[in-house]
Formats: sequence, C-alpha cells, structure tokens
Amino acid sequence: MEGDLAPRDGRLDESIAALRTAVRLSDGSTWALFNLGTALVAANRRAEARPIAGELERRAEHRYVPQLALMLGPHCEDPEDLDRVFQLLGEWCDERAWWTVMLAVDATFDWLRGDPRFDALVRRVGVPVAS
Repeated sequence: MEGDLAPRDGRLDESIAALRTAVRLSDGSTWALFNLGTALVAANRRAEARPIAGELERRAEHRYVPQLALMLGPHCEDPEDLDRVFQLLGEWCDERAWWTVMLAVDATFDWLRGDPRFDALVRRVGVPVAS
C-alpha cells in the first residue's frame, strides 16, 4: 500500500510543501494536519507523520476530532494492520459525518479499496457507487 495516498500527478513534495503552508496559515487546523500527515505517509515519511498523529490524538482528549483524522495514527504505525483503521472509519460513519457521502469516490480512501470492509462501509453509508 506504499504511496497509495500520493497525489495522482506525482508532485508529492510540492503537495507536502503546500500542506505545511496550509497548517501554518490555518493555525494548525485539524484538517490541515490530517492532510499533511496523510501526504507524509504517502511519501513513506512515517517518522514525520507520527508526531502529527500524536497531536491529533492529544487534541481528541479535549475536543472533537473526527474519527477519520484519528485513522492517521494506526496507519503510521503499521500500514498493513488495517483493523484499527476500519474501526475508526466505522465510528466516523456512525457519526454521520458529512464527508462520508464522499467515501465511494474520494481519492483519500483509494488505499483501502479492494478490502471487503471498505465495500461494506460504502454500502452502510448508502451512497451509490459509480460503475
């Protein structure tokens, strides 16, 4: 699954630089941090992504952090152990978070496609899948 989170245009380093700027300009918003972390994982720079995952987990102790953002932590630790990732995604779907309607088409989730648990989540959300 290495690199599956990478931008499709092959400009990962530029994406990471832009996301670092987004984190700075947004004063460290949860979504900017999550996106930077996923880009770092895609670049196989997990050591750089781990502190971001830790920060998101610390925030979740005191305020709302979407379960989707928390899946960064287990993905940083062991990208082949998807049990915790799917548990968090299931909780995110249970929250009825607005972005779940994009589950079937958002490239953020491409690295999970092909796993039967992903297909089950898409069915659970109830959005049609483009064929």
